[in-house]
Amino acid sequence: MALELFSKKTFRHEFNGCCPEELVKLSYEILKKCRGLPLAIRAIFGLLSRKKKVQSEWKKVLNDIDFEFKTNSQLVGIFEILSFSYVDLPFHLKSCLLYFGTFPKDYSLSKGRLRQLWISEGFVQVMEEKSLKEEAEGK
Repeated sequence: MALELFSKKTFRHEFNGCCPEELVKLSYEILKKCRGLPLAIRAIFGLLSRKKKVQSEWKKVLNDIDFEFKTNSQLVGIFEILSFSYVDLPFHLKSCLLYFGTFPKDYSLSKGRLRQLWISEGFVQVMEEKSLKEEAEGK
């Protein structure tokens, strides 16, 4: 899920929104460093979307991330706190939260439109006798 959202945003104007084969392994390594945290993923794909889509550029970003984690204790602490909150979310809510990363900063979106988008992406699953809309609304 994270790689799909990462790819849609990072490669939205090229490669048909898909990660090129030569960058898939590096993408997974970078996402692993982000520990699945939407805030970290968003920051990284914002950075990578402005970089050349070549291995040398992406390896440099991966090395920079490694360096920051090893030398910046505050950054590690922030990631640990965010990770506790994210890990505790039910799976379907993780997908919904990650989806916010596909929108630009300060993007305005109505609840109704967001529900429609979540339903169309398949993030909303009906467990009982509810409509998709009711499930998306949490009723």
